[in-house]
Amino acid sequence: MAVSQTSDPTGVWHRYGFEFPQFPDYPHYGIWPDGYYMSVNRFAPGFTGTYTTAFERDMMLVGAPAQFVFFTNSTTVGSSFLPSDWDGTTAPPVGAPNYFTAAGGGSSLRTYEFQVDWVTTANSTFTGPLITIVSSFSDPGNIPQLGTTTTLDDLATRLMQRLQYRNFGTHQTLVTCHSTDAGAGRAGVRWYELRNTGSGWTLFQEGTYAPADGLERWMGSIAMNGDGDIAIGYSVSSSTINPEIRYTGRRDGDPLGTMTITEGTIFSGAGSH
Repeated sequence: MAVSQTSDPTGVWHRYGFEFPQFPDYPHYGIWPDGYYMSVNRFAPGFTGTYTTAFERDMMLVGAPAQFVFFTNSTTVGSSFLPSDWDGTTAPPVGAPNYFTAAGGGSSLRTYEFQVDWVTTANSTFTGPLITIVSSFSDPGNIPQLGTTTTLDDLATRLMQRLQYRNFGTHQTLVTCHSTDAGAGRAGVRWYELRNTGSGWTLFQEGTYAPADGLERWMGSIAMNGDGDIAIGYSVSSSTINPEIRYTGRRDGDPLGTMTITEGTIFSGAGSH
């Protein structure tokens, strides 16, 4: 891991190496006031579960010796977690844990709390899950593309980076998304907004973005701005087009569960993969 010593990314960096007992695959990161958090799937050589990890951010920012804490989780706990990644000018409440969430069981989200203690690392805890029931989801199958029988991995039912966190004062939010079967094996982007008004996380809204045009939408990435508006970027493909990148979104106050902003194209496909 490397942390820039200044605001200039072409300048000098603090570099760190951290070692795990088993191979850490598919890492995802979240920034939190008390640490850098990371989730990985672990292999030895087959899938054996996950590591959920916290790195001592304060020390890494100044290049000092830094600790890290990790929990070894079984395959039954979940796989392909996302750690919460804080955006905005208002920090999480003092002492708030980092939240690790995974899709589970085809109809739920599983959220765990990682509470790190840098003074006595043995007192750190990884607890849960909080089960949030959502609309059912399933694997749509691999994604077709123009001019070839080679298909693309849908990575379905696996939450896509990021699990974005914001603190609005009156409530806290988490937004995330994944791919799902939107009907007849066609991929669409399932998205969620969880809210915490002081008594824990609950589902505030959800939706599946899949206009009825025969195209496959998958590999989404979602974020909310400081006004509560949400945007999603994602890949699009089918047997009639090359893979490309598009986006949609919604304004705060729009009907819940809907993406109301007309879909736009970020990058038009120039060839299949």
